[in-house]
Amino acid sequence: MINLISLSPELAQSLIRWVTIGSVIFGVLTGLGAGLTFACQSILDAESDKKIALAQKNSAEARLETEKLKNTLTYRSVSDEQAKKLGIIIKNKTRKIVIYYTGSDLESFFYVQSLFKTFESIGIYCDLFATTSVIYQNNEILIYSRDPTISQDLAEGLVDSNFDAAWIPSESKPGFSGTPSANWRPDNPDDIMMIVSAKAPPTF
Repeated sequence: MINLISLSPELAQSLIRWVTIGSVIFGVLTGLGAGLTFACQSILDAESDKKIALAQKNSAEARLETEKLKNTLTYRSVSDEQAKKLGIIIKNKTRKIVIYYTGSDLESFFYVQSLFKTFESIGIYCDLFATTSVIYQNNEILIYSRDPTISQDLAEGLVDSNFDAAWIPSESKPGFSGTPSANWRPDNPDDIMMIVSAKAPPTF
């Protein structure tokens, strides 16, 4: 072991200088190492954030597509909330509704049964008419009456009750061929046509 006390002043001064230089170099290297580590970690964090954001986006899109497919495949029905609103809004505003639907479509048949029961519960008489043609339209329900005021009033009542509905101008009465219900009676000028669209098939 070197006896530091026996070192000459010149050698001691030189040793101090090298120790100082070494300390500075070590400090610089330590700083560079820390900076480089921070920079690399920032890059890794940014890449990780991108992957997480992409995964979240893909997950959200997958949930949306699943929900769309679920809505397409699920049978429609009148909810309790819709029935309650409908009873308040359109009760006593009309006497009879003739519901037209695609006779070959099972989902439409069950939805019409749900509509039928809802109108019956609020005192509105209904007839059913199963058409031989498939009914596809932009709105789930279209309303027609010879009196456009009645058509618009009922359609707006349905919209306010959270149905996808619209009304047809009086000069554009639609015509259908098909099978009426057993208790069918000839059209009355005061009758209202309710045309229920079939659900579009799912797309893959």
